[in-house]
Order: sequence, then structure tokens, then C-alpha cells
Amino acid sequence: MVKLLLKNAPDPKIHEIGTDVSYPAPAYFNKLFKKVVGVTPNEYERISSV
Repeated sequence: MVKLLLKNAPDPKIHEIGTDVSYPAPAYFNKLFKKVVGVTPNEYERISSV
């Protein structure tokens, strides 16, 4: 779901997406996202828009 939000949101704000999926601390969301996906949310957003 988070990946879809990053890909499809017109102007995704990483901290807002993290909050939407119940991670109130942006740093914690970034850390977990990188652990699971292998890249940060910002990097994922960049590579998925290519």
C-alpha cells in the first residue's frame, strides 16, 4: 500500500504517507521502509517515477 501511495500520489509527502499508515515518527517510518524495501522512501519515489 505504501508503495502505491508513493507511486500514485500527485505530490506525496513522505511524512504524511507514514502518518496515514500509522507511523507517527517520520524517521522510524523511513528506517522501517528502508529495512523492508532496501531503499528510502525518497529513493523509491525517484526510481519508481522513471
